[in-house]
Amino acid sequence: MKKTYRSLLTSIENLIVSIEKTKSIIGENYSLIQKRSLLKRIKWDKDTQNSFDKYWKLHFGKKISNKGHKLYEAINGIHHKNYIPDFLFATKVEPFFNPYFYKKFYSDKSLTEILYDKNPKVVFPKTILVKCSGIYYDSERKIIGKTEAEKILNSISGAVIKPIIGGSTGQGVMICNFNEGYDKEKNYSISRLLDDNNKNFIVQEIIKQHESNSIIYPNSVNTIRPITYIVDGKIYCSDITIRIGCGGRAINNADIDGLLLGIKDDGKLLKYAYKLGNPPTYEKYDKHPDTNFIFENHTVVGIDKIIEIAKELHGFTPHIGMISWDFIITSDGKPAIIEANYRGQSAWYPQITHGKPIFGNQTERILELIRKSH
Repeated sequence: MKKTYRSLLTSIENLIVSIEKTKSIIGENYSLIQKRSLLKRIKWDKDTQNSFDKYWKLHFGKKISNKGHKLYEAINGIHHKNYIPDFLFATKVEPFFNPYFYKKFYSDKSLTEILYDKNPKVVFPKTILVKCSGIYYDSERKIIGKTEAEKILNSISGAVIKPIIGGSTGQGVMICNFNEGYDKEKNYSISRLLDDNNKNFIVQEIIKQHESNSIIYPNSVNTIRPITYIVDGKIYCSDITIRIGCGGRAINNADIDGLLLGIKDDGKLLKYAYKLGNPPTYEKYDKHPDTNFIFENHTVVGIDKIIEIAKELHGFTPHIGMISWDFIITSDGKPAIIEANYRGQSAWYPQITHGKPIFGNQTERILELIRKSH
């Protein structure tokens, strides 16, 4: 009886994982359909296609669609047969590194500070209030009532409010400036935030970024993303990207109106920033369209510290093989974690901006490991 029960539970869990994978496949195929006009710009000759097919047959065990590679090439003009396309990343690579139930659990943003606050080298935006499953917690994680929560919020002015579950690519994030409990510009009130329908959110202080970052575009917190991953017991870091706000927006969402730009390990910006957008726009700029700040060779301080700390902190998240981090460097030069992302990660960030495969020299080994796991 116990054996049958356990077998049933395993089947249900496998079904949930299968549904999640199917959702990813549908989403990625729909995304490619939206971008089909871009794909038509790239024509490969027979030798290029044969080289591509041979590479994937050798290292992955079978041929794959060339659409993801052509998409990257259409945007940045750089050909690589060993890019990891988004559809493969979402359906094979991320599930290999991060099992579904673990990454779903860790993705609760109320856990970020709890997981990583033991490292003295990193700071966090101060938590003002958290609401999880309808229960309020103060900055010390003490359980409080709604009246006390309202009192805490009425004592602040500026704050970042974001959902702790879901809310990928900046969805649902607001920067509010309350005056007597009301943000006139956003037509948003504290009483609305505390509405019983809002079961899960976190309220944090607005953190001030370093001048070397804010000078590019001061209206948003421009977040720096390293992606750390573990291969054969060693931790690696992808090429670094930075998301920058645009158009007067305070949020740097690369899927709406933000810019995406590559950074070298020494902190120097690459030449072009990309406005990818949804629906797709795929414009690129050598200077910020709002501030006219020229990107190339400008140095954002602290990138070496961010890489070091991201690698150190990865070990505080058991069962997770790959993490997309969002950092900033504070005004006094300290790395600060804004978020850590374990699901729905973006392979296209470093690959489009740097024009190189996300996993560099580890690409073939990762493809081999994925192949063996199936």
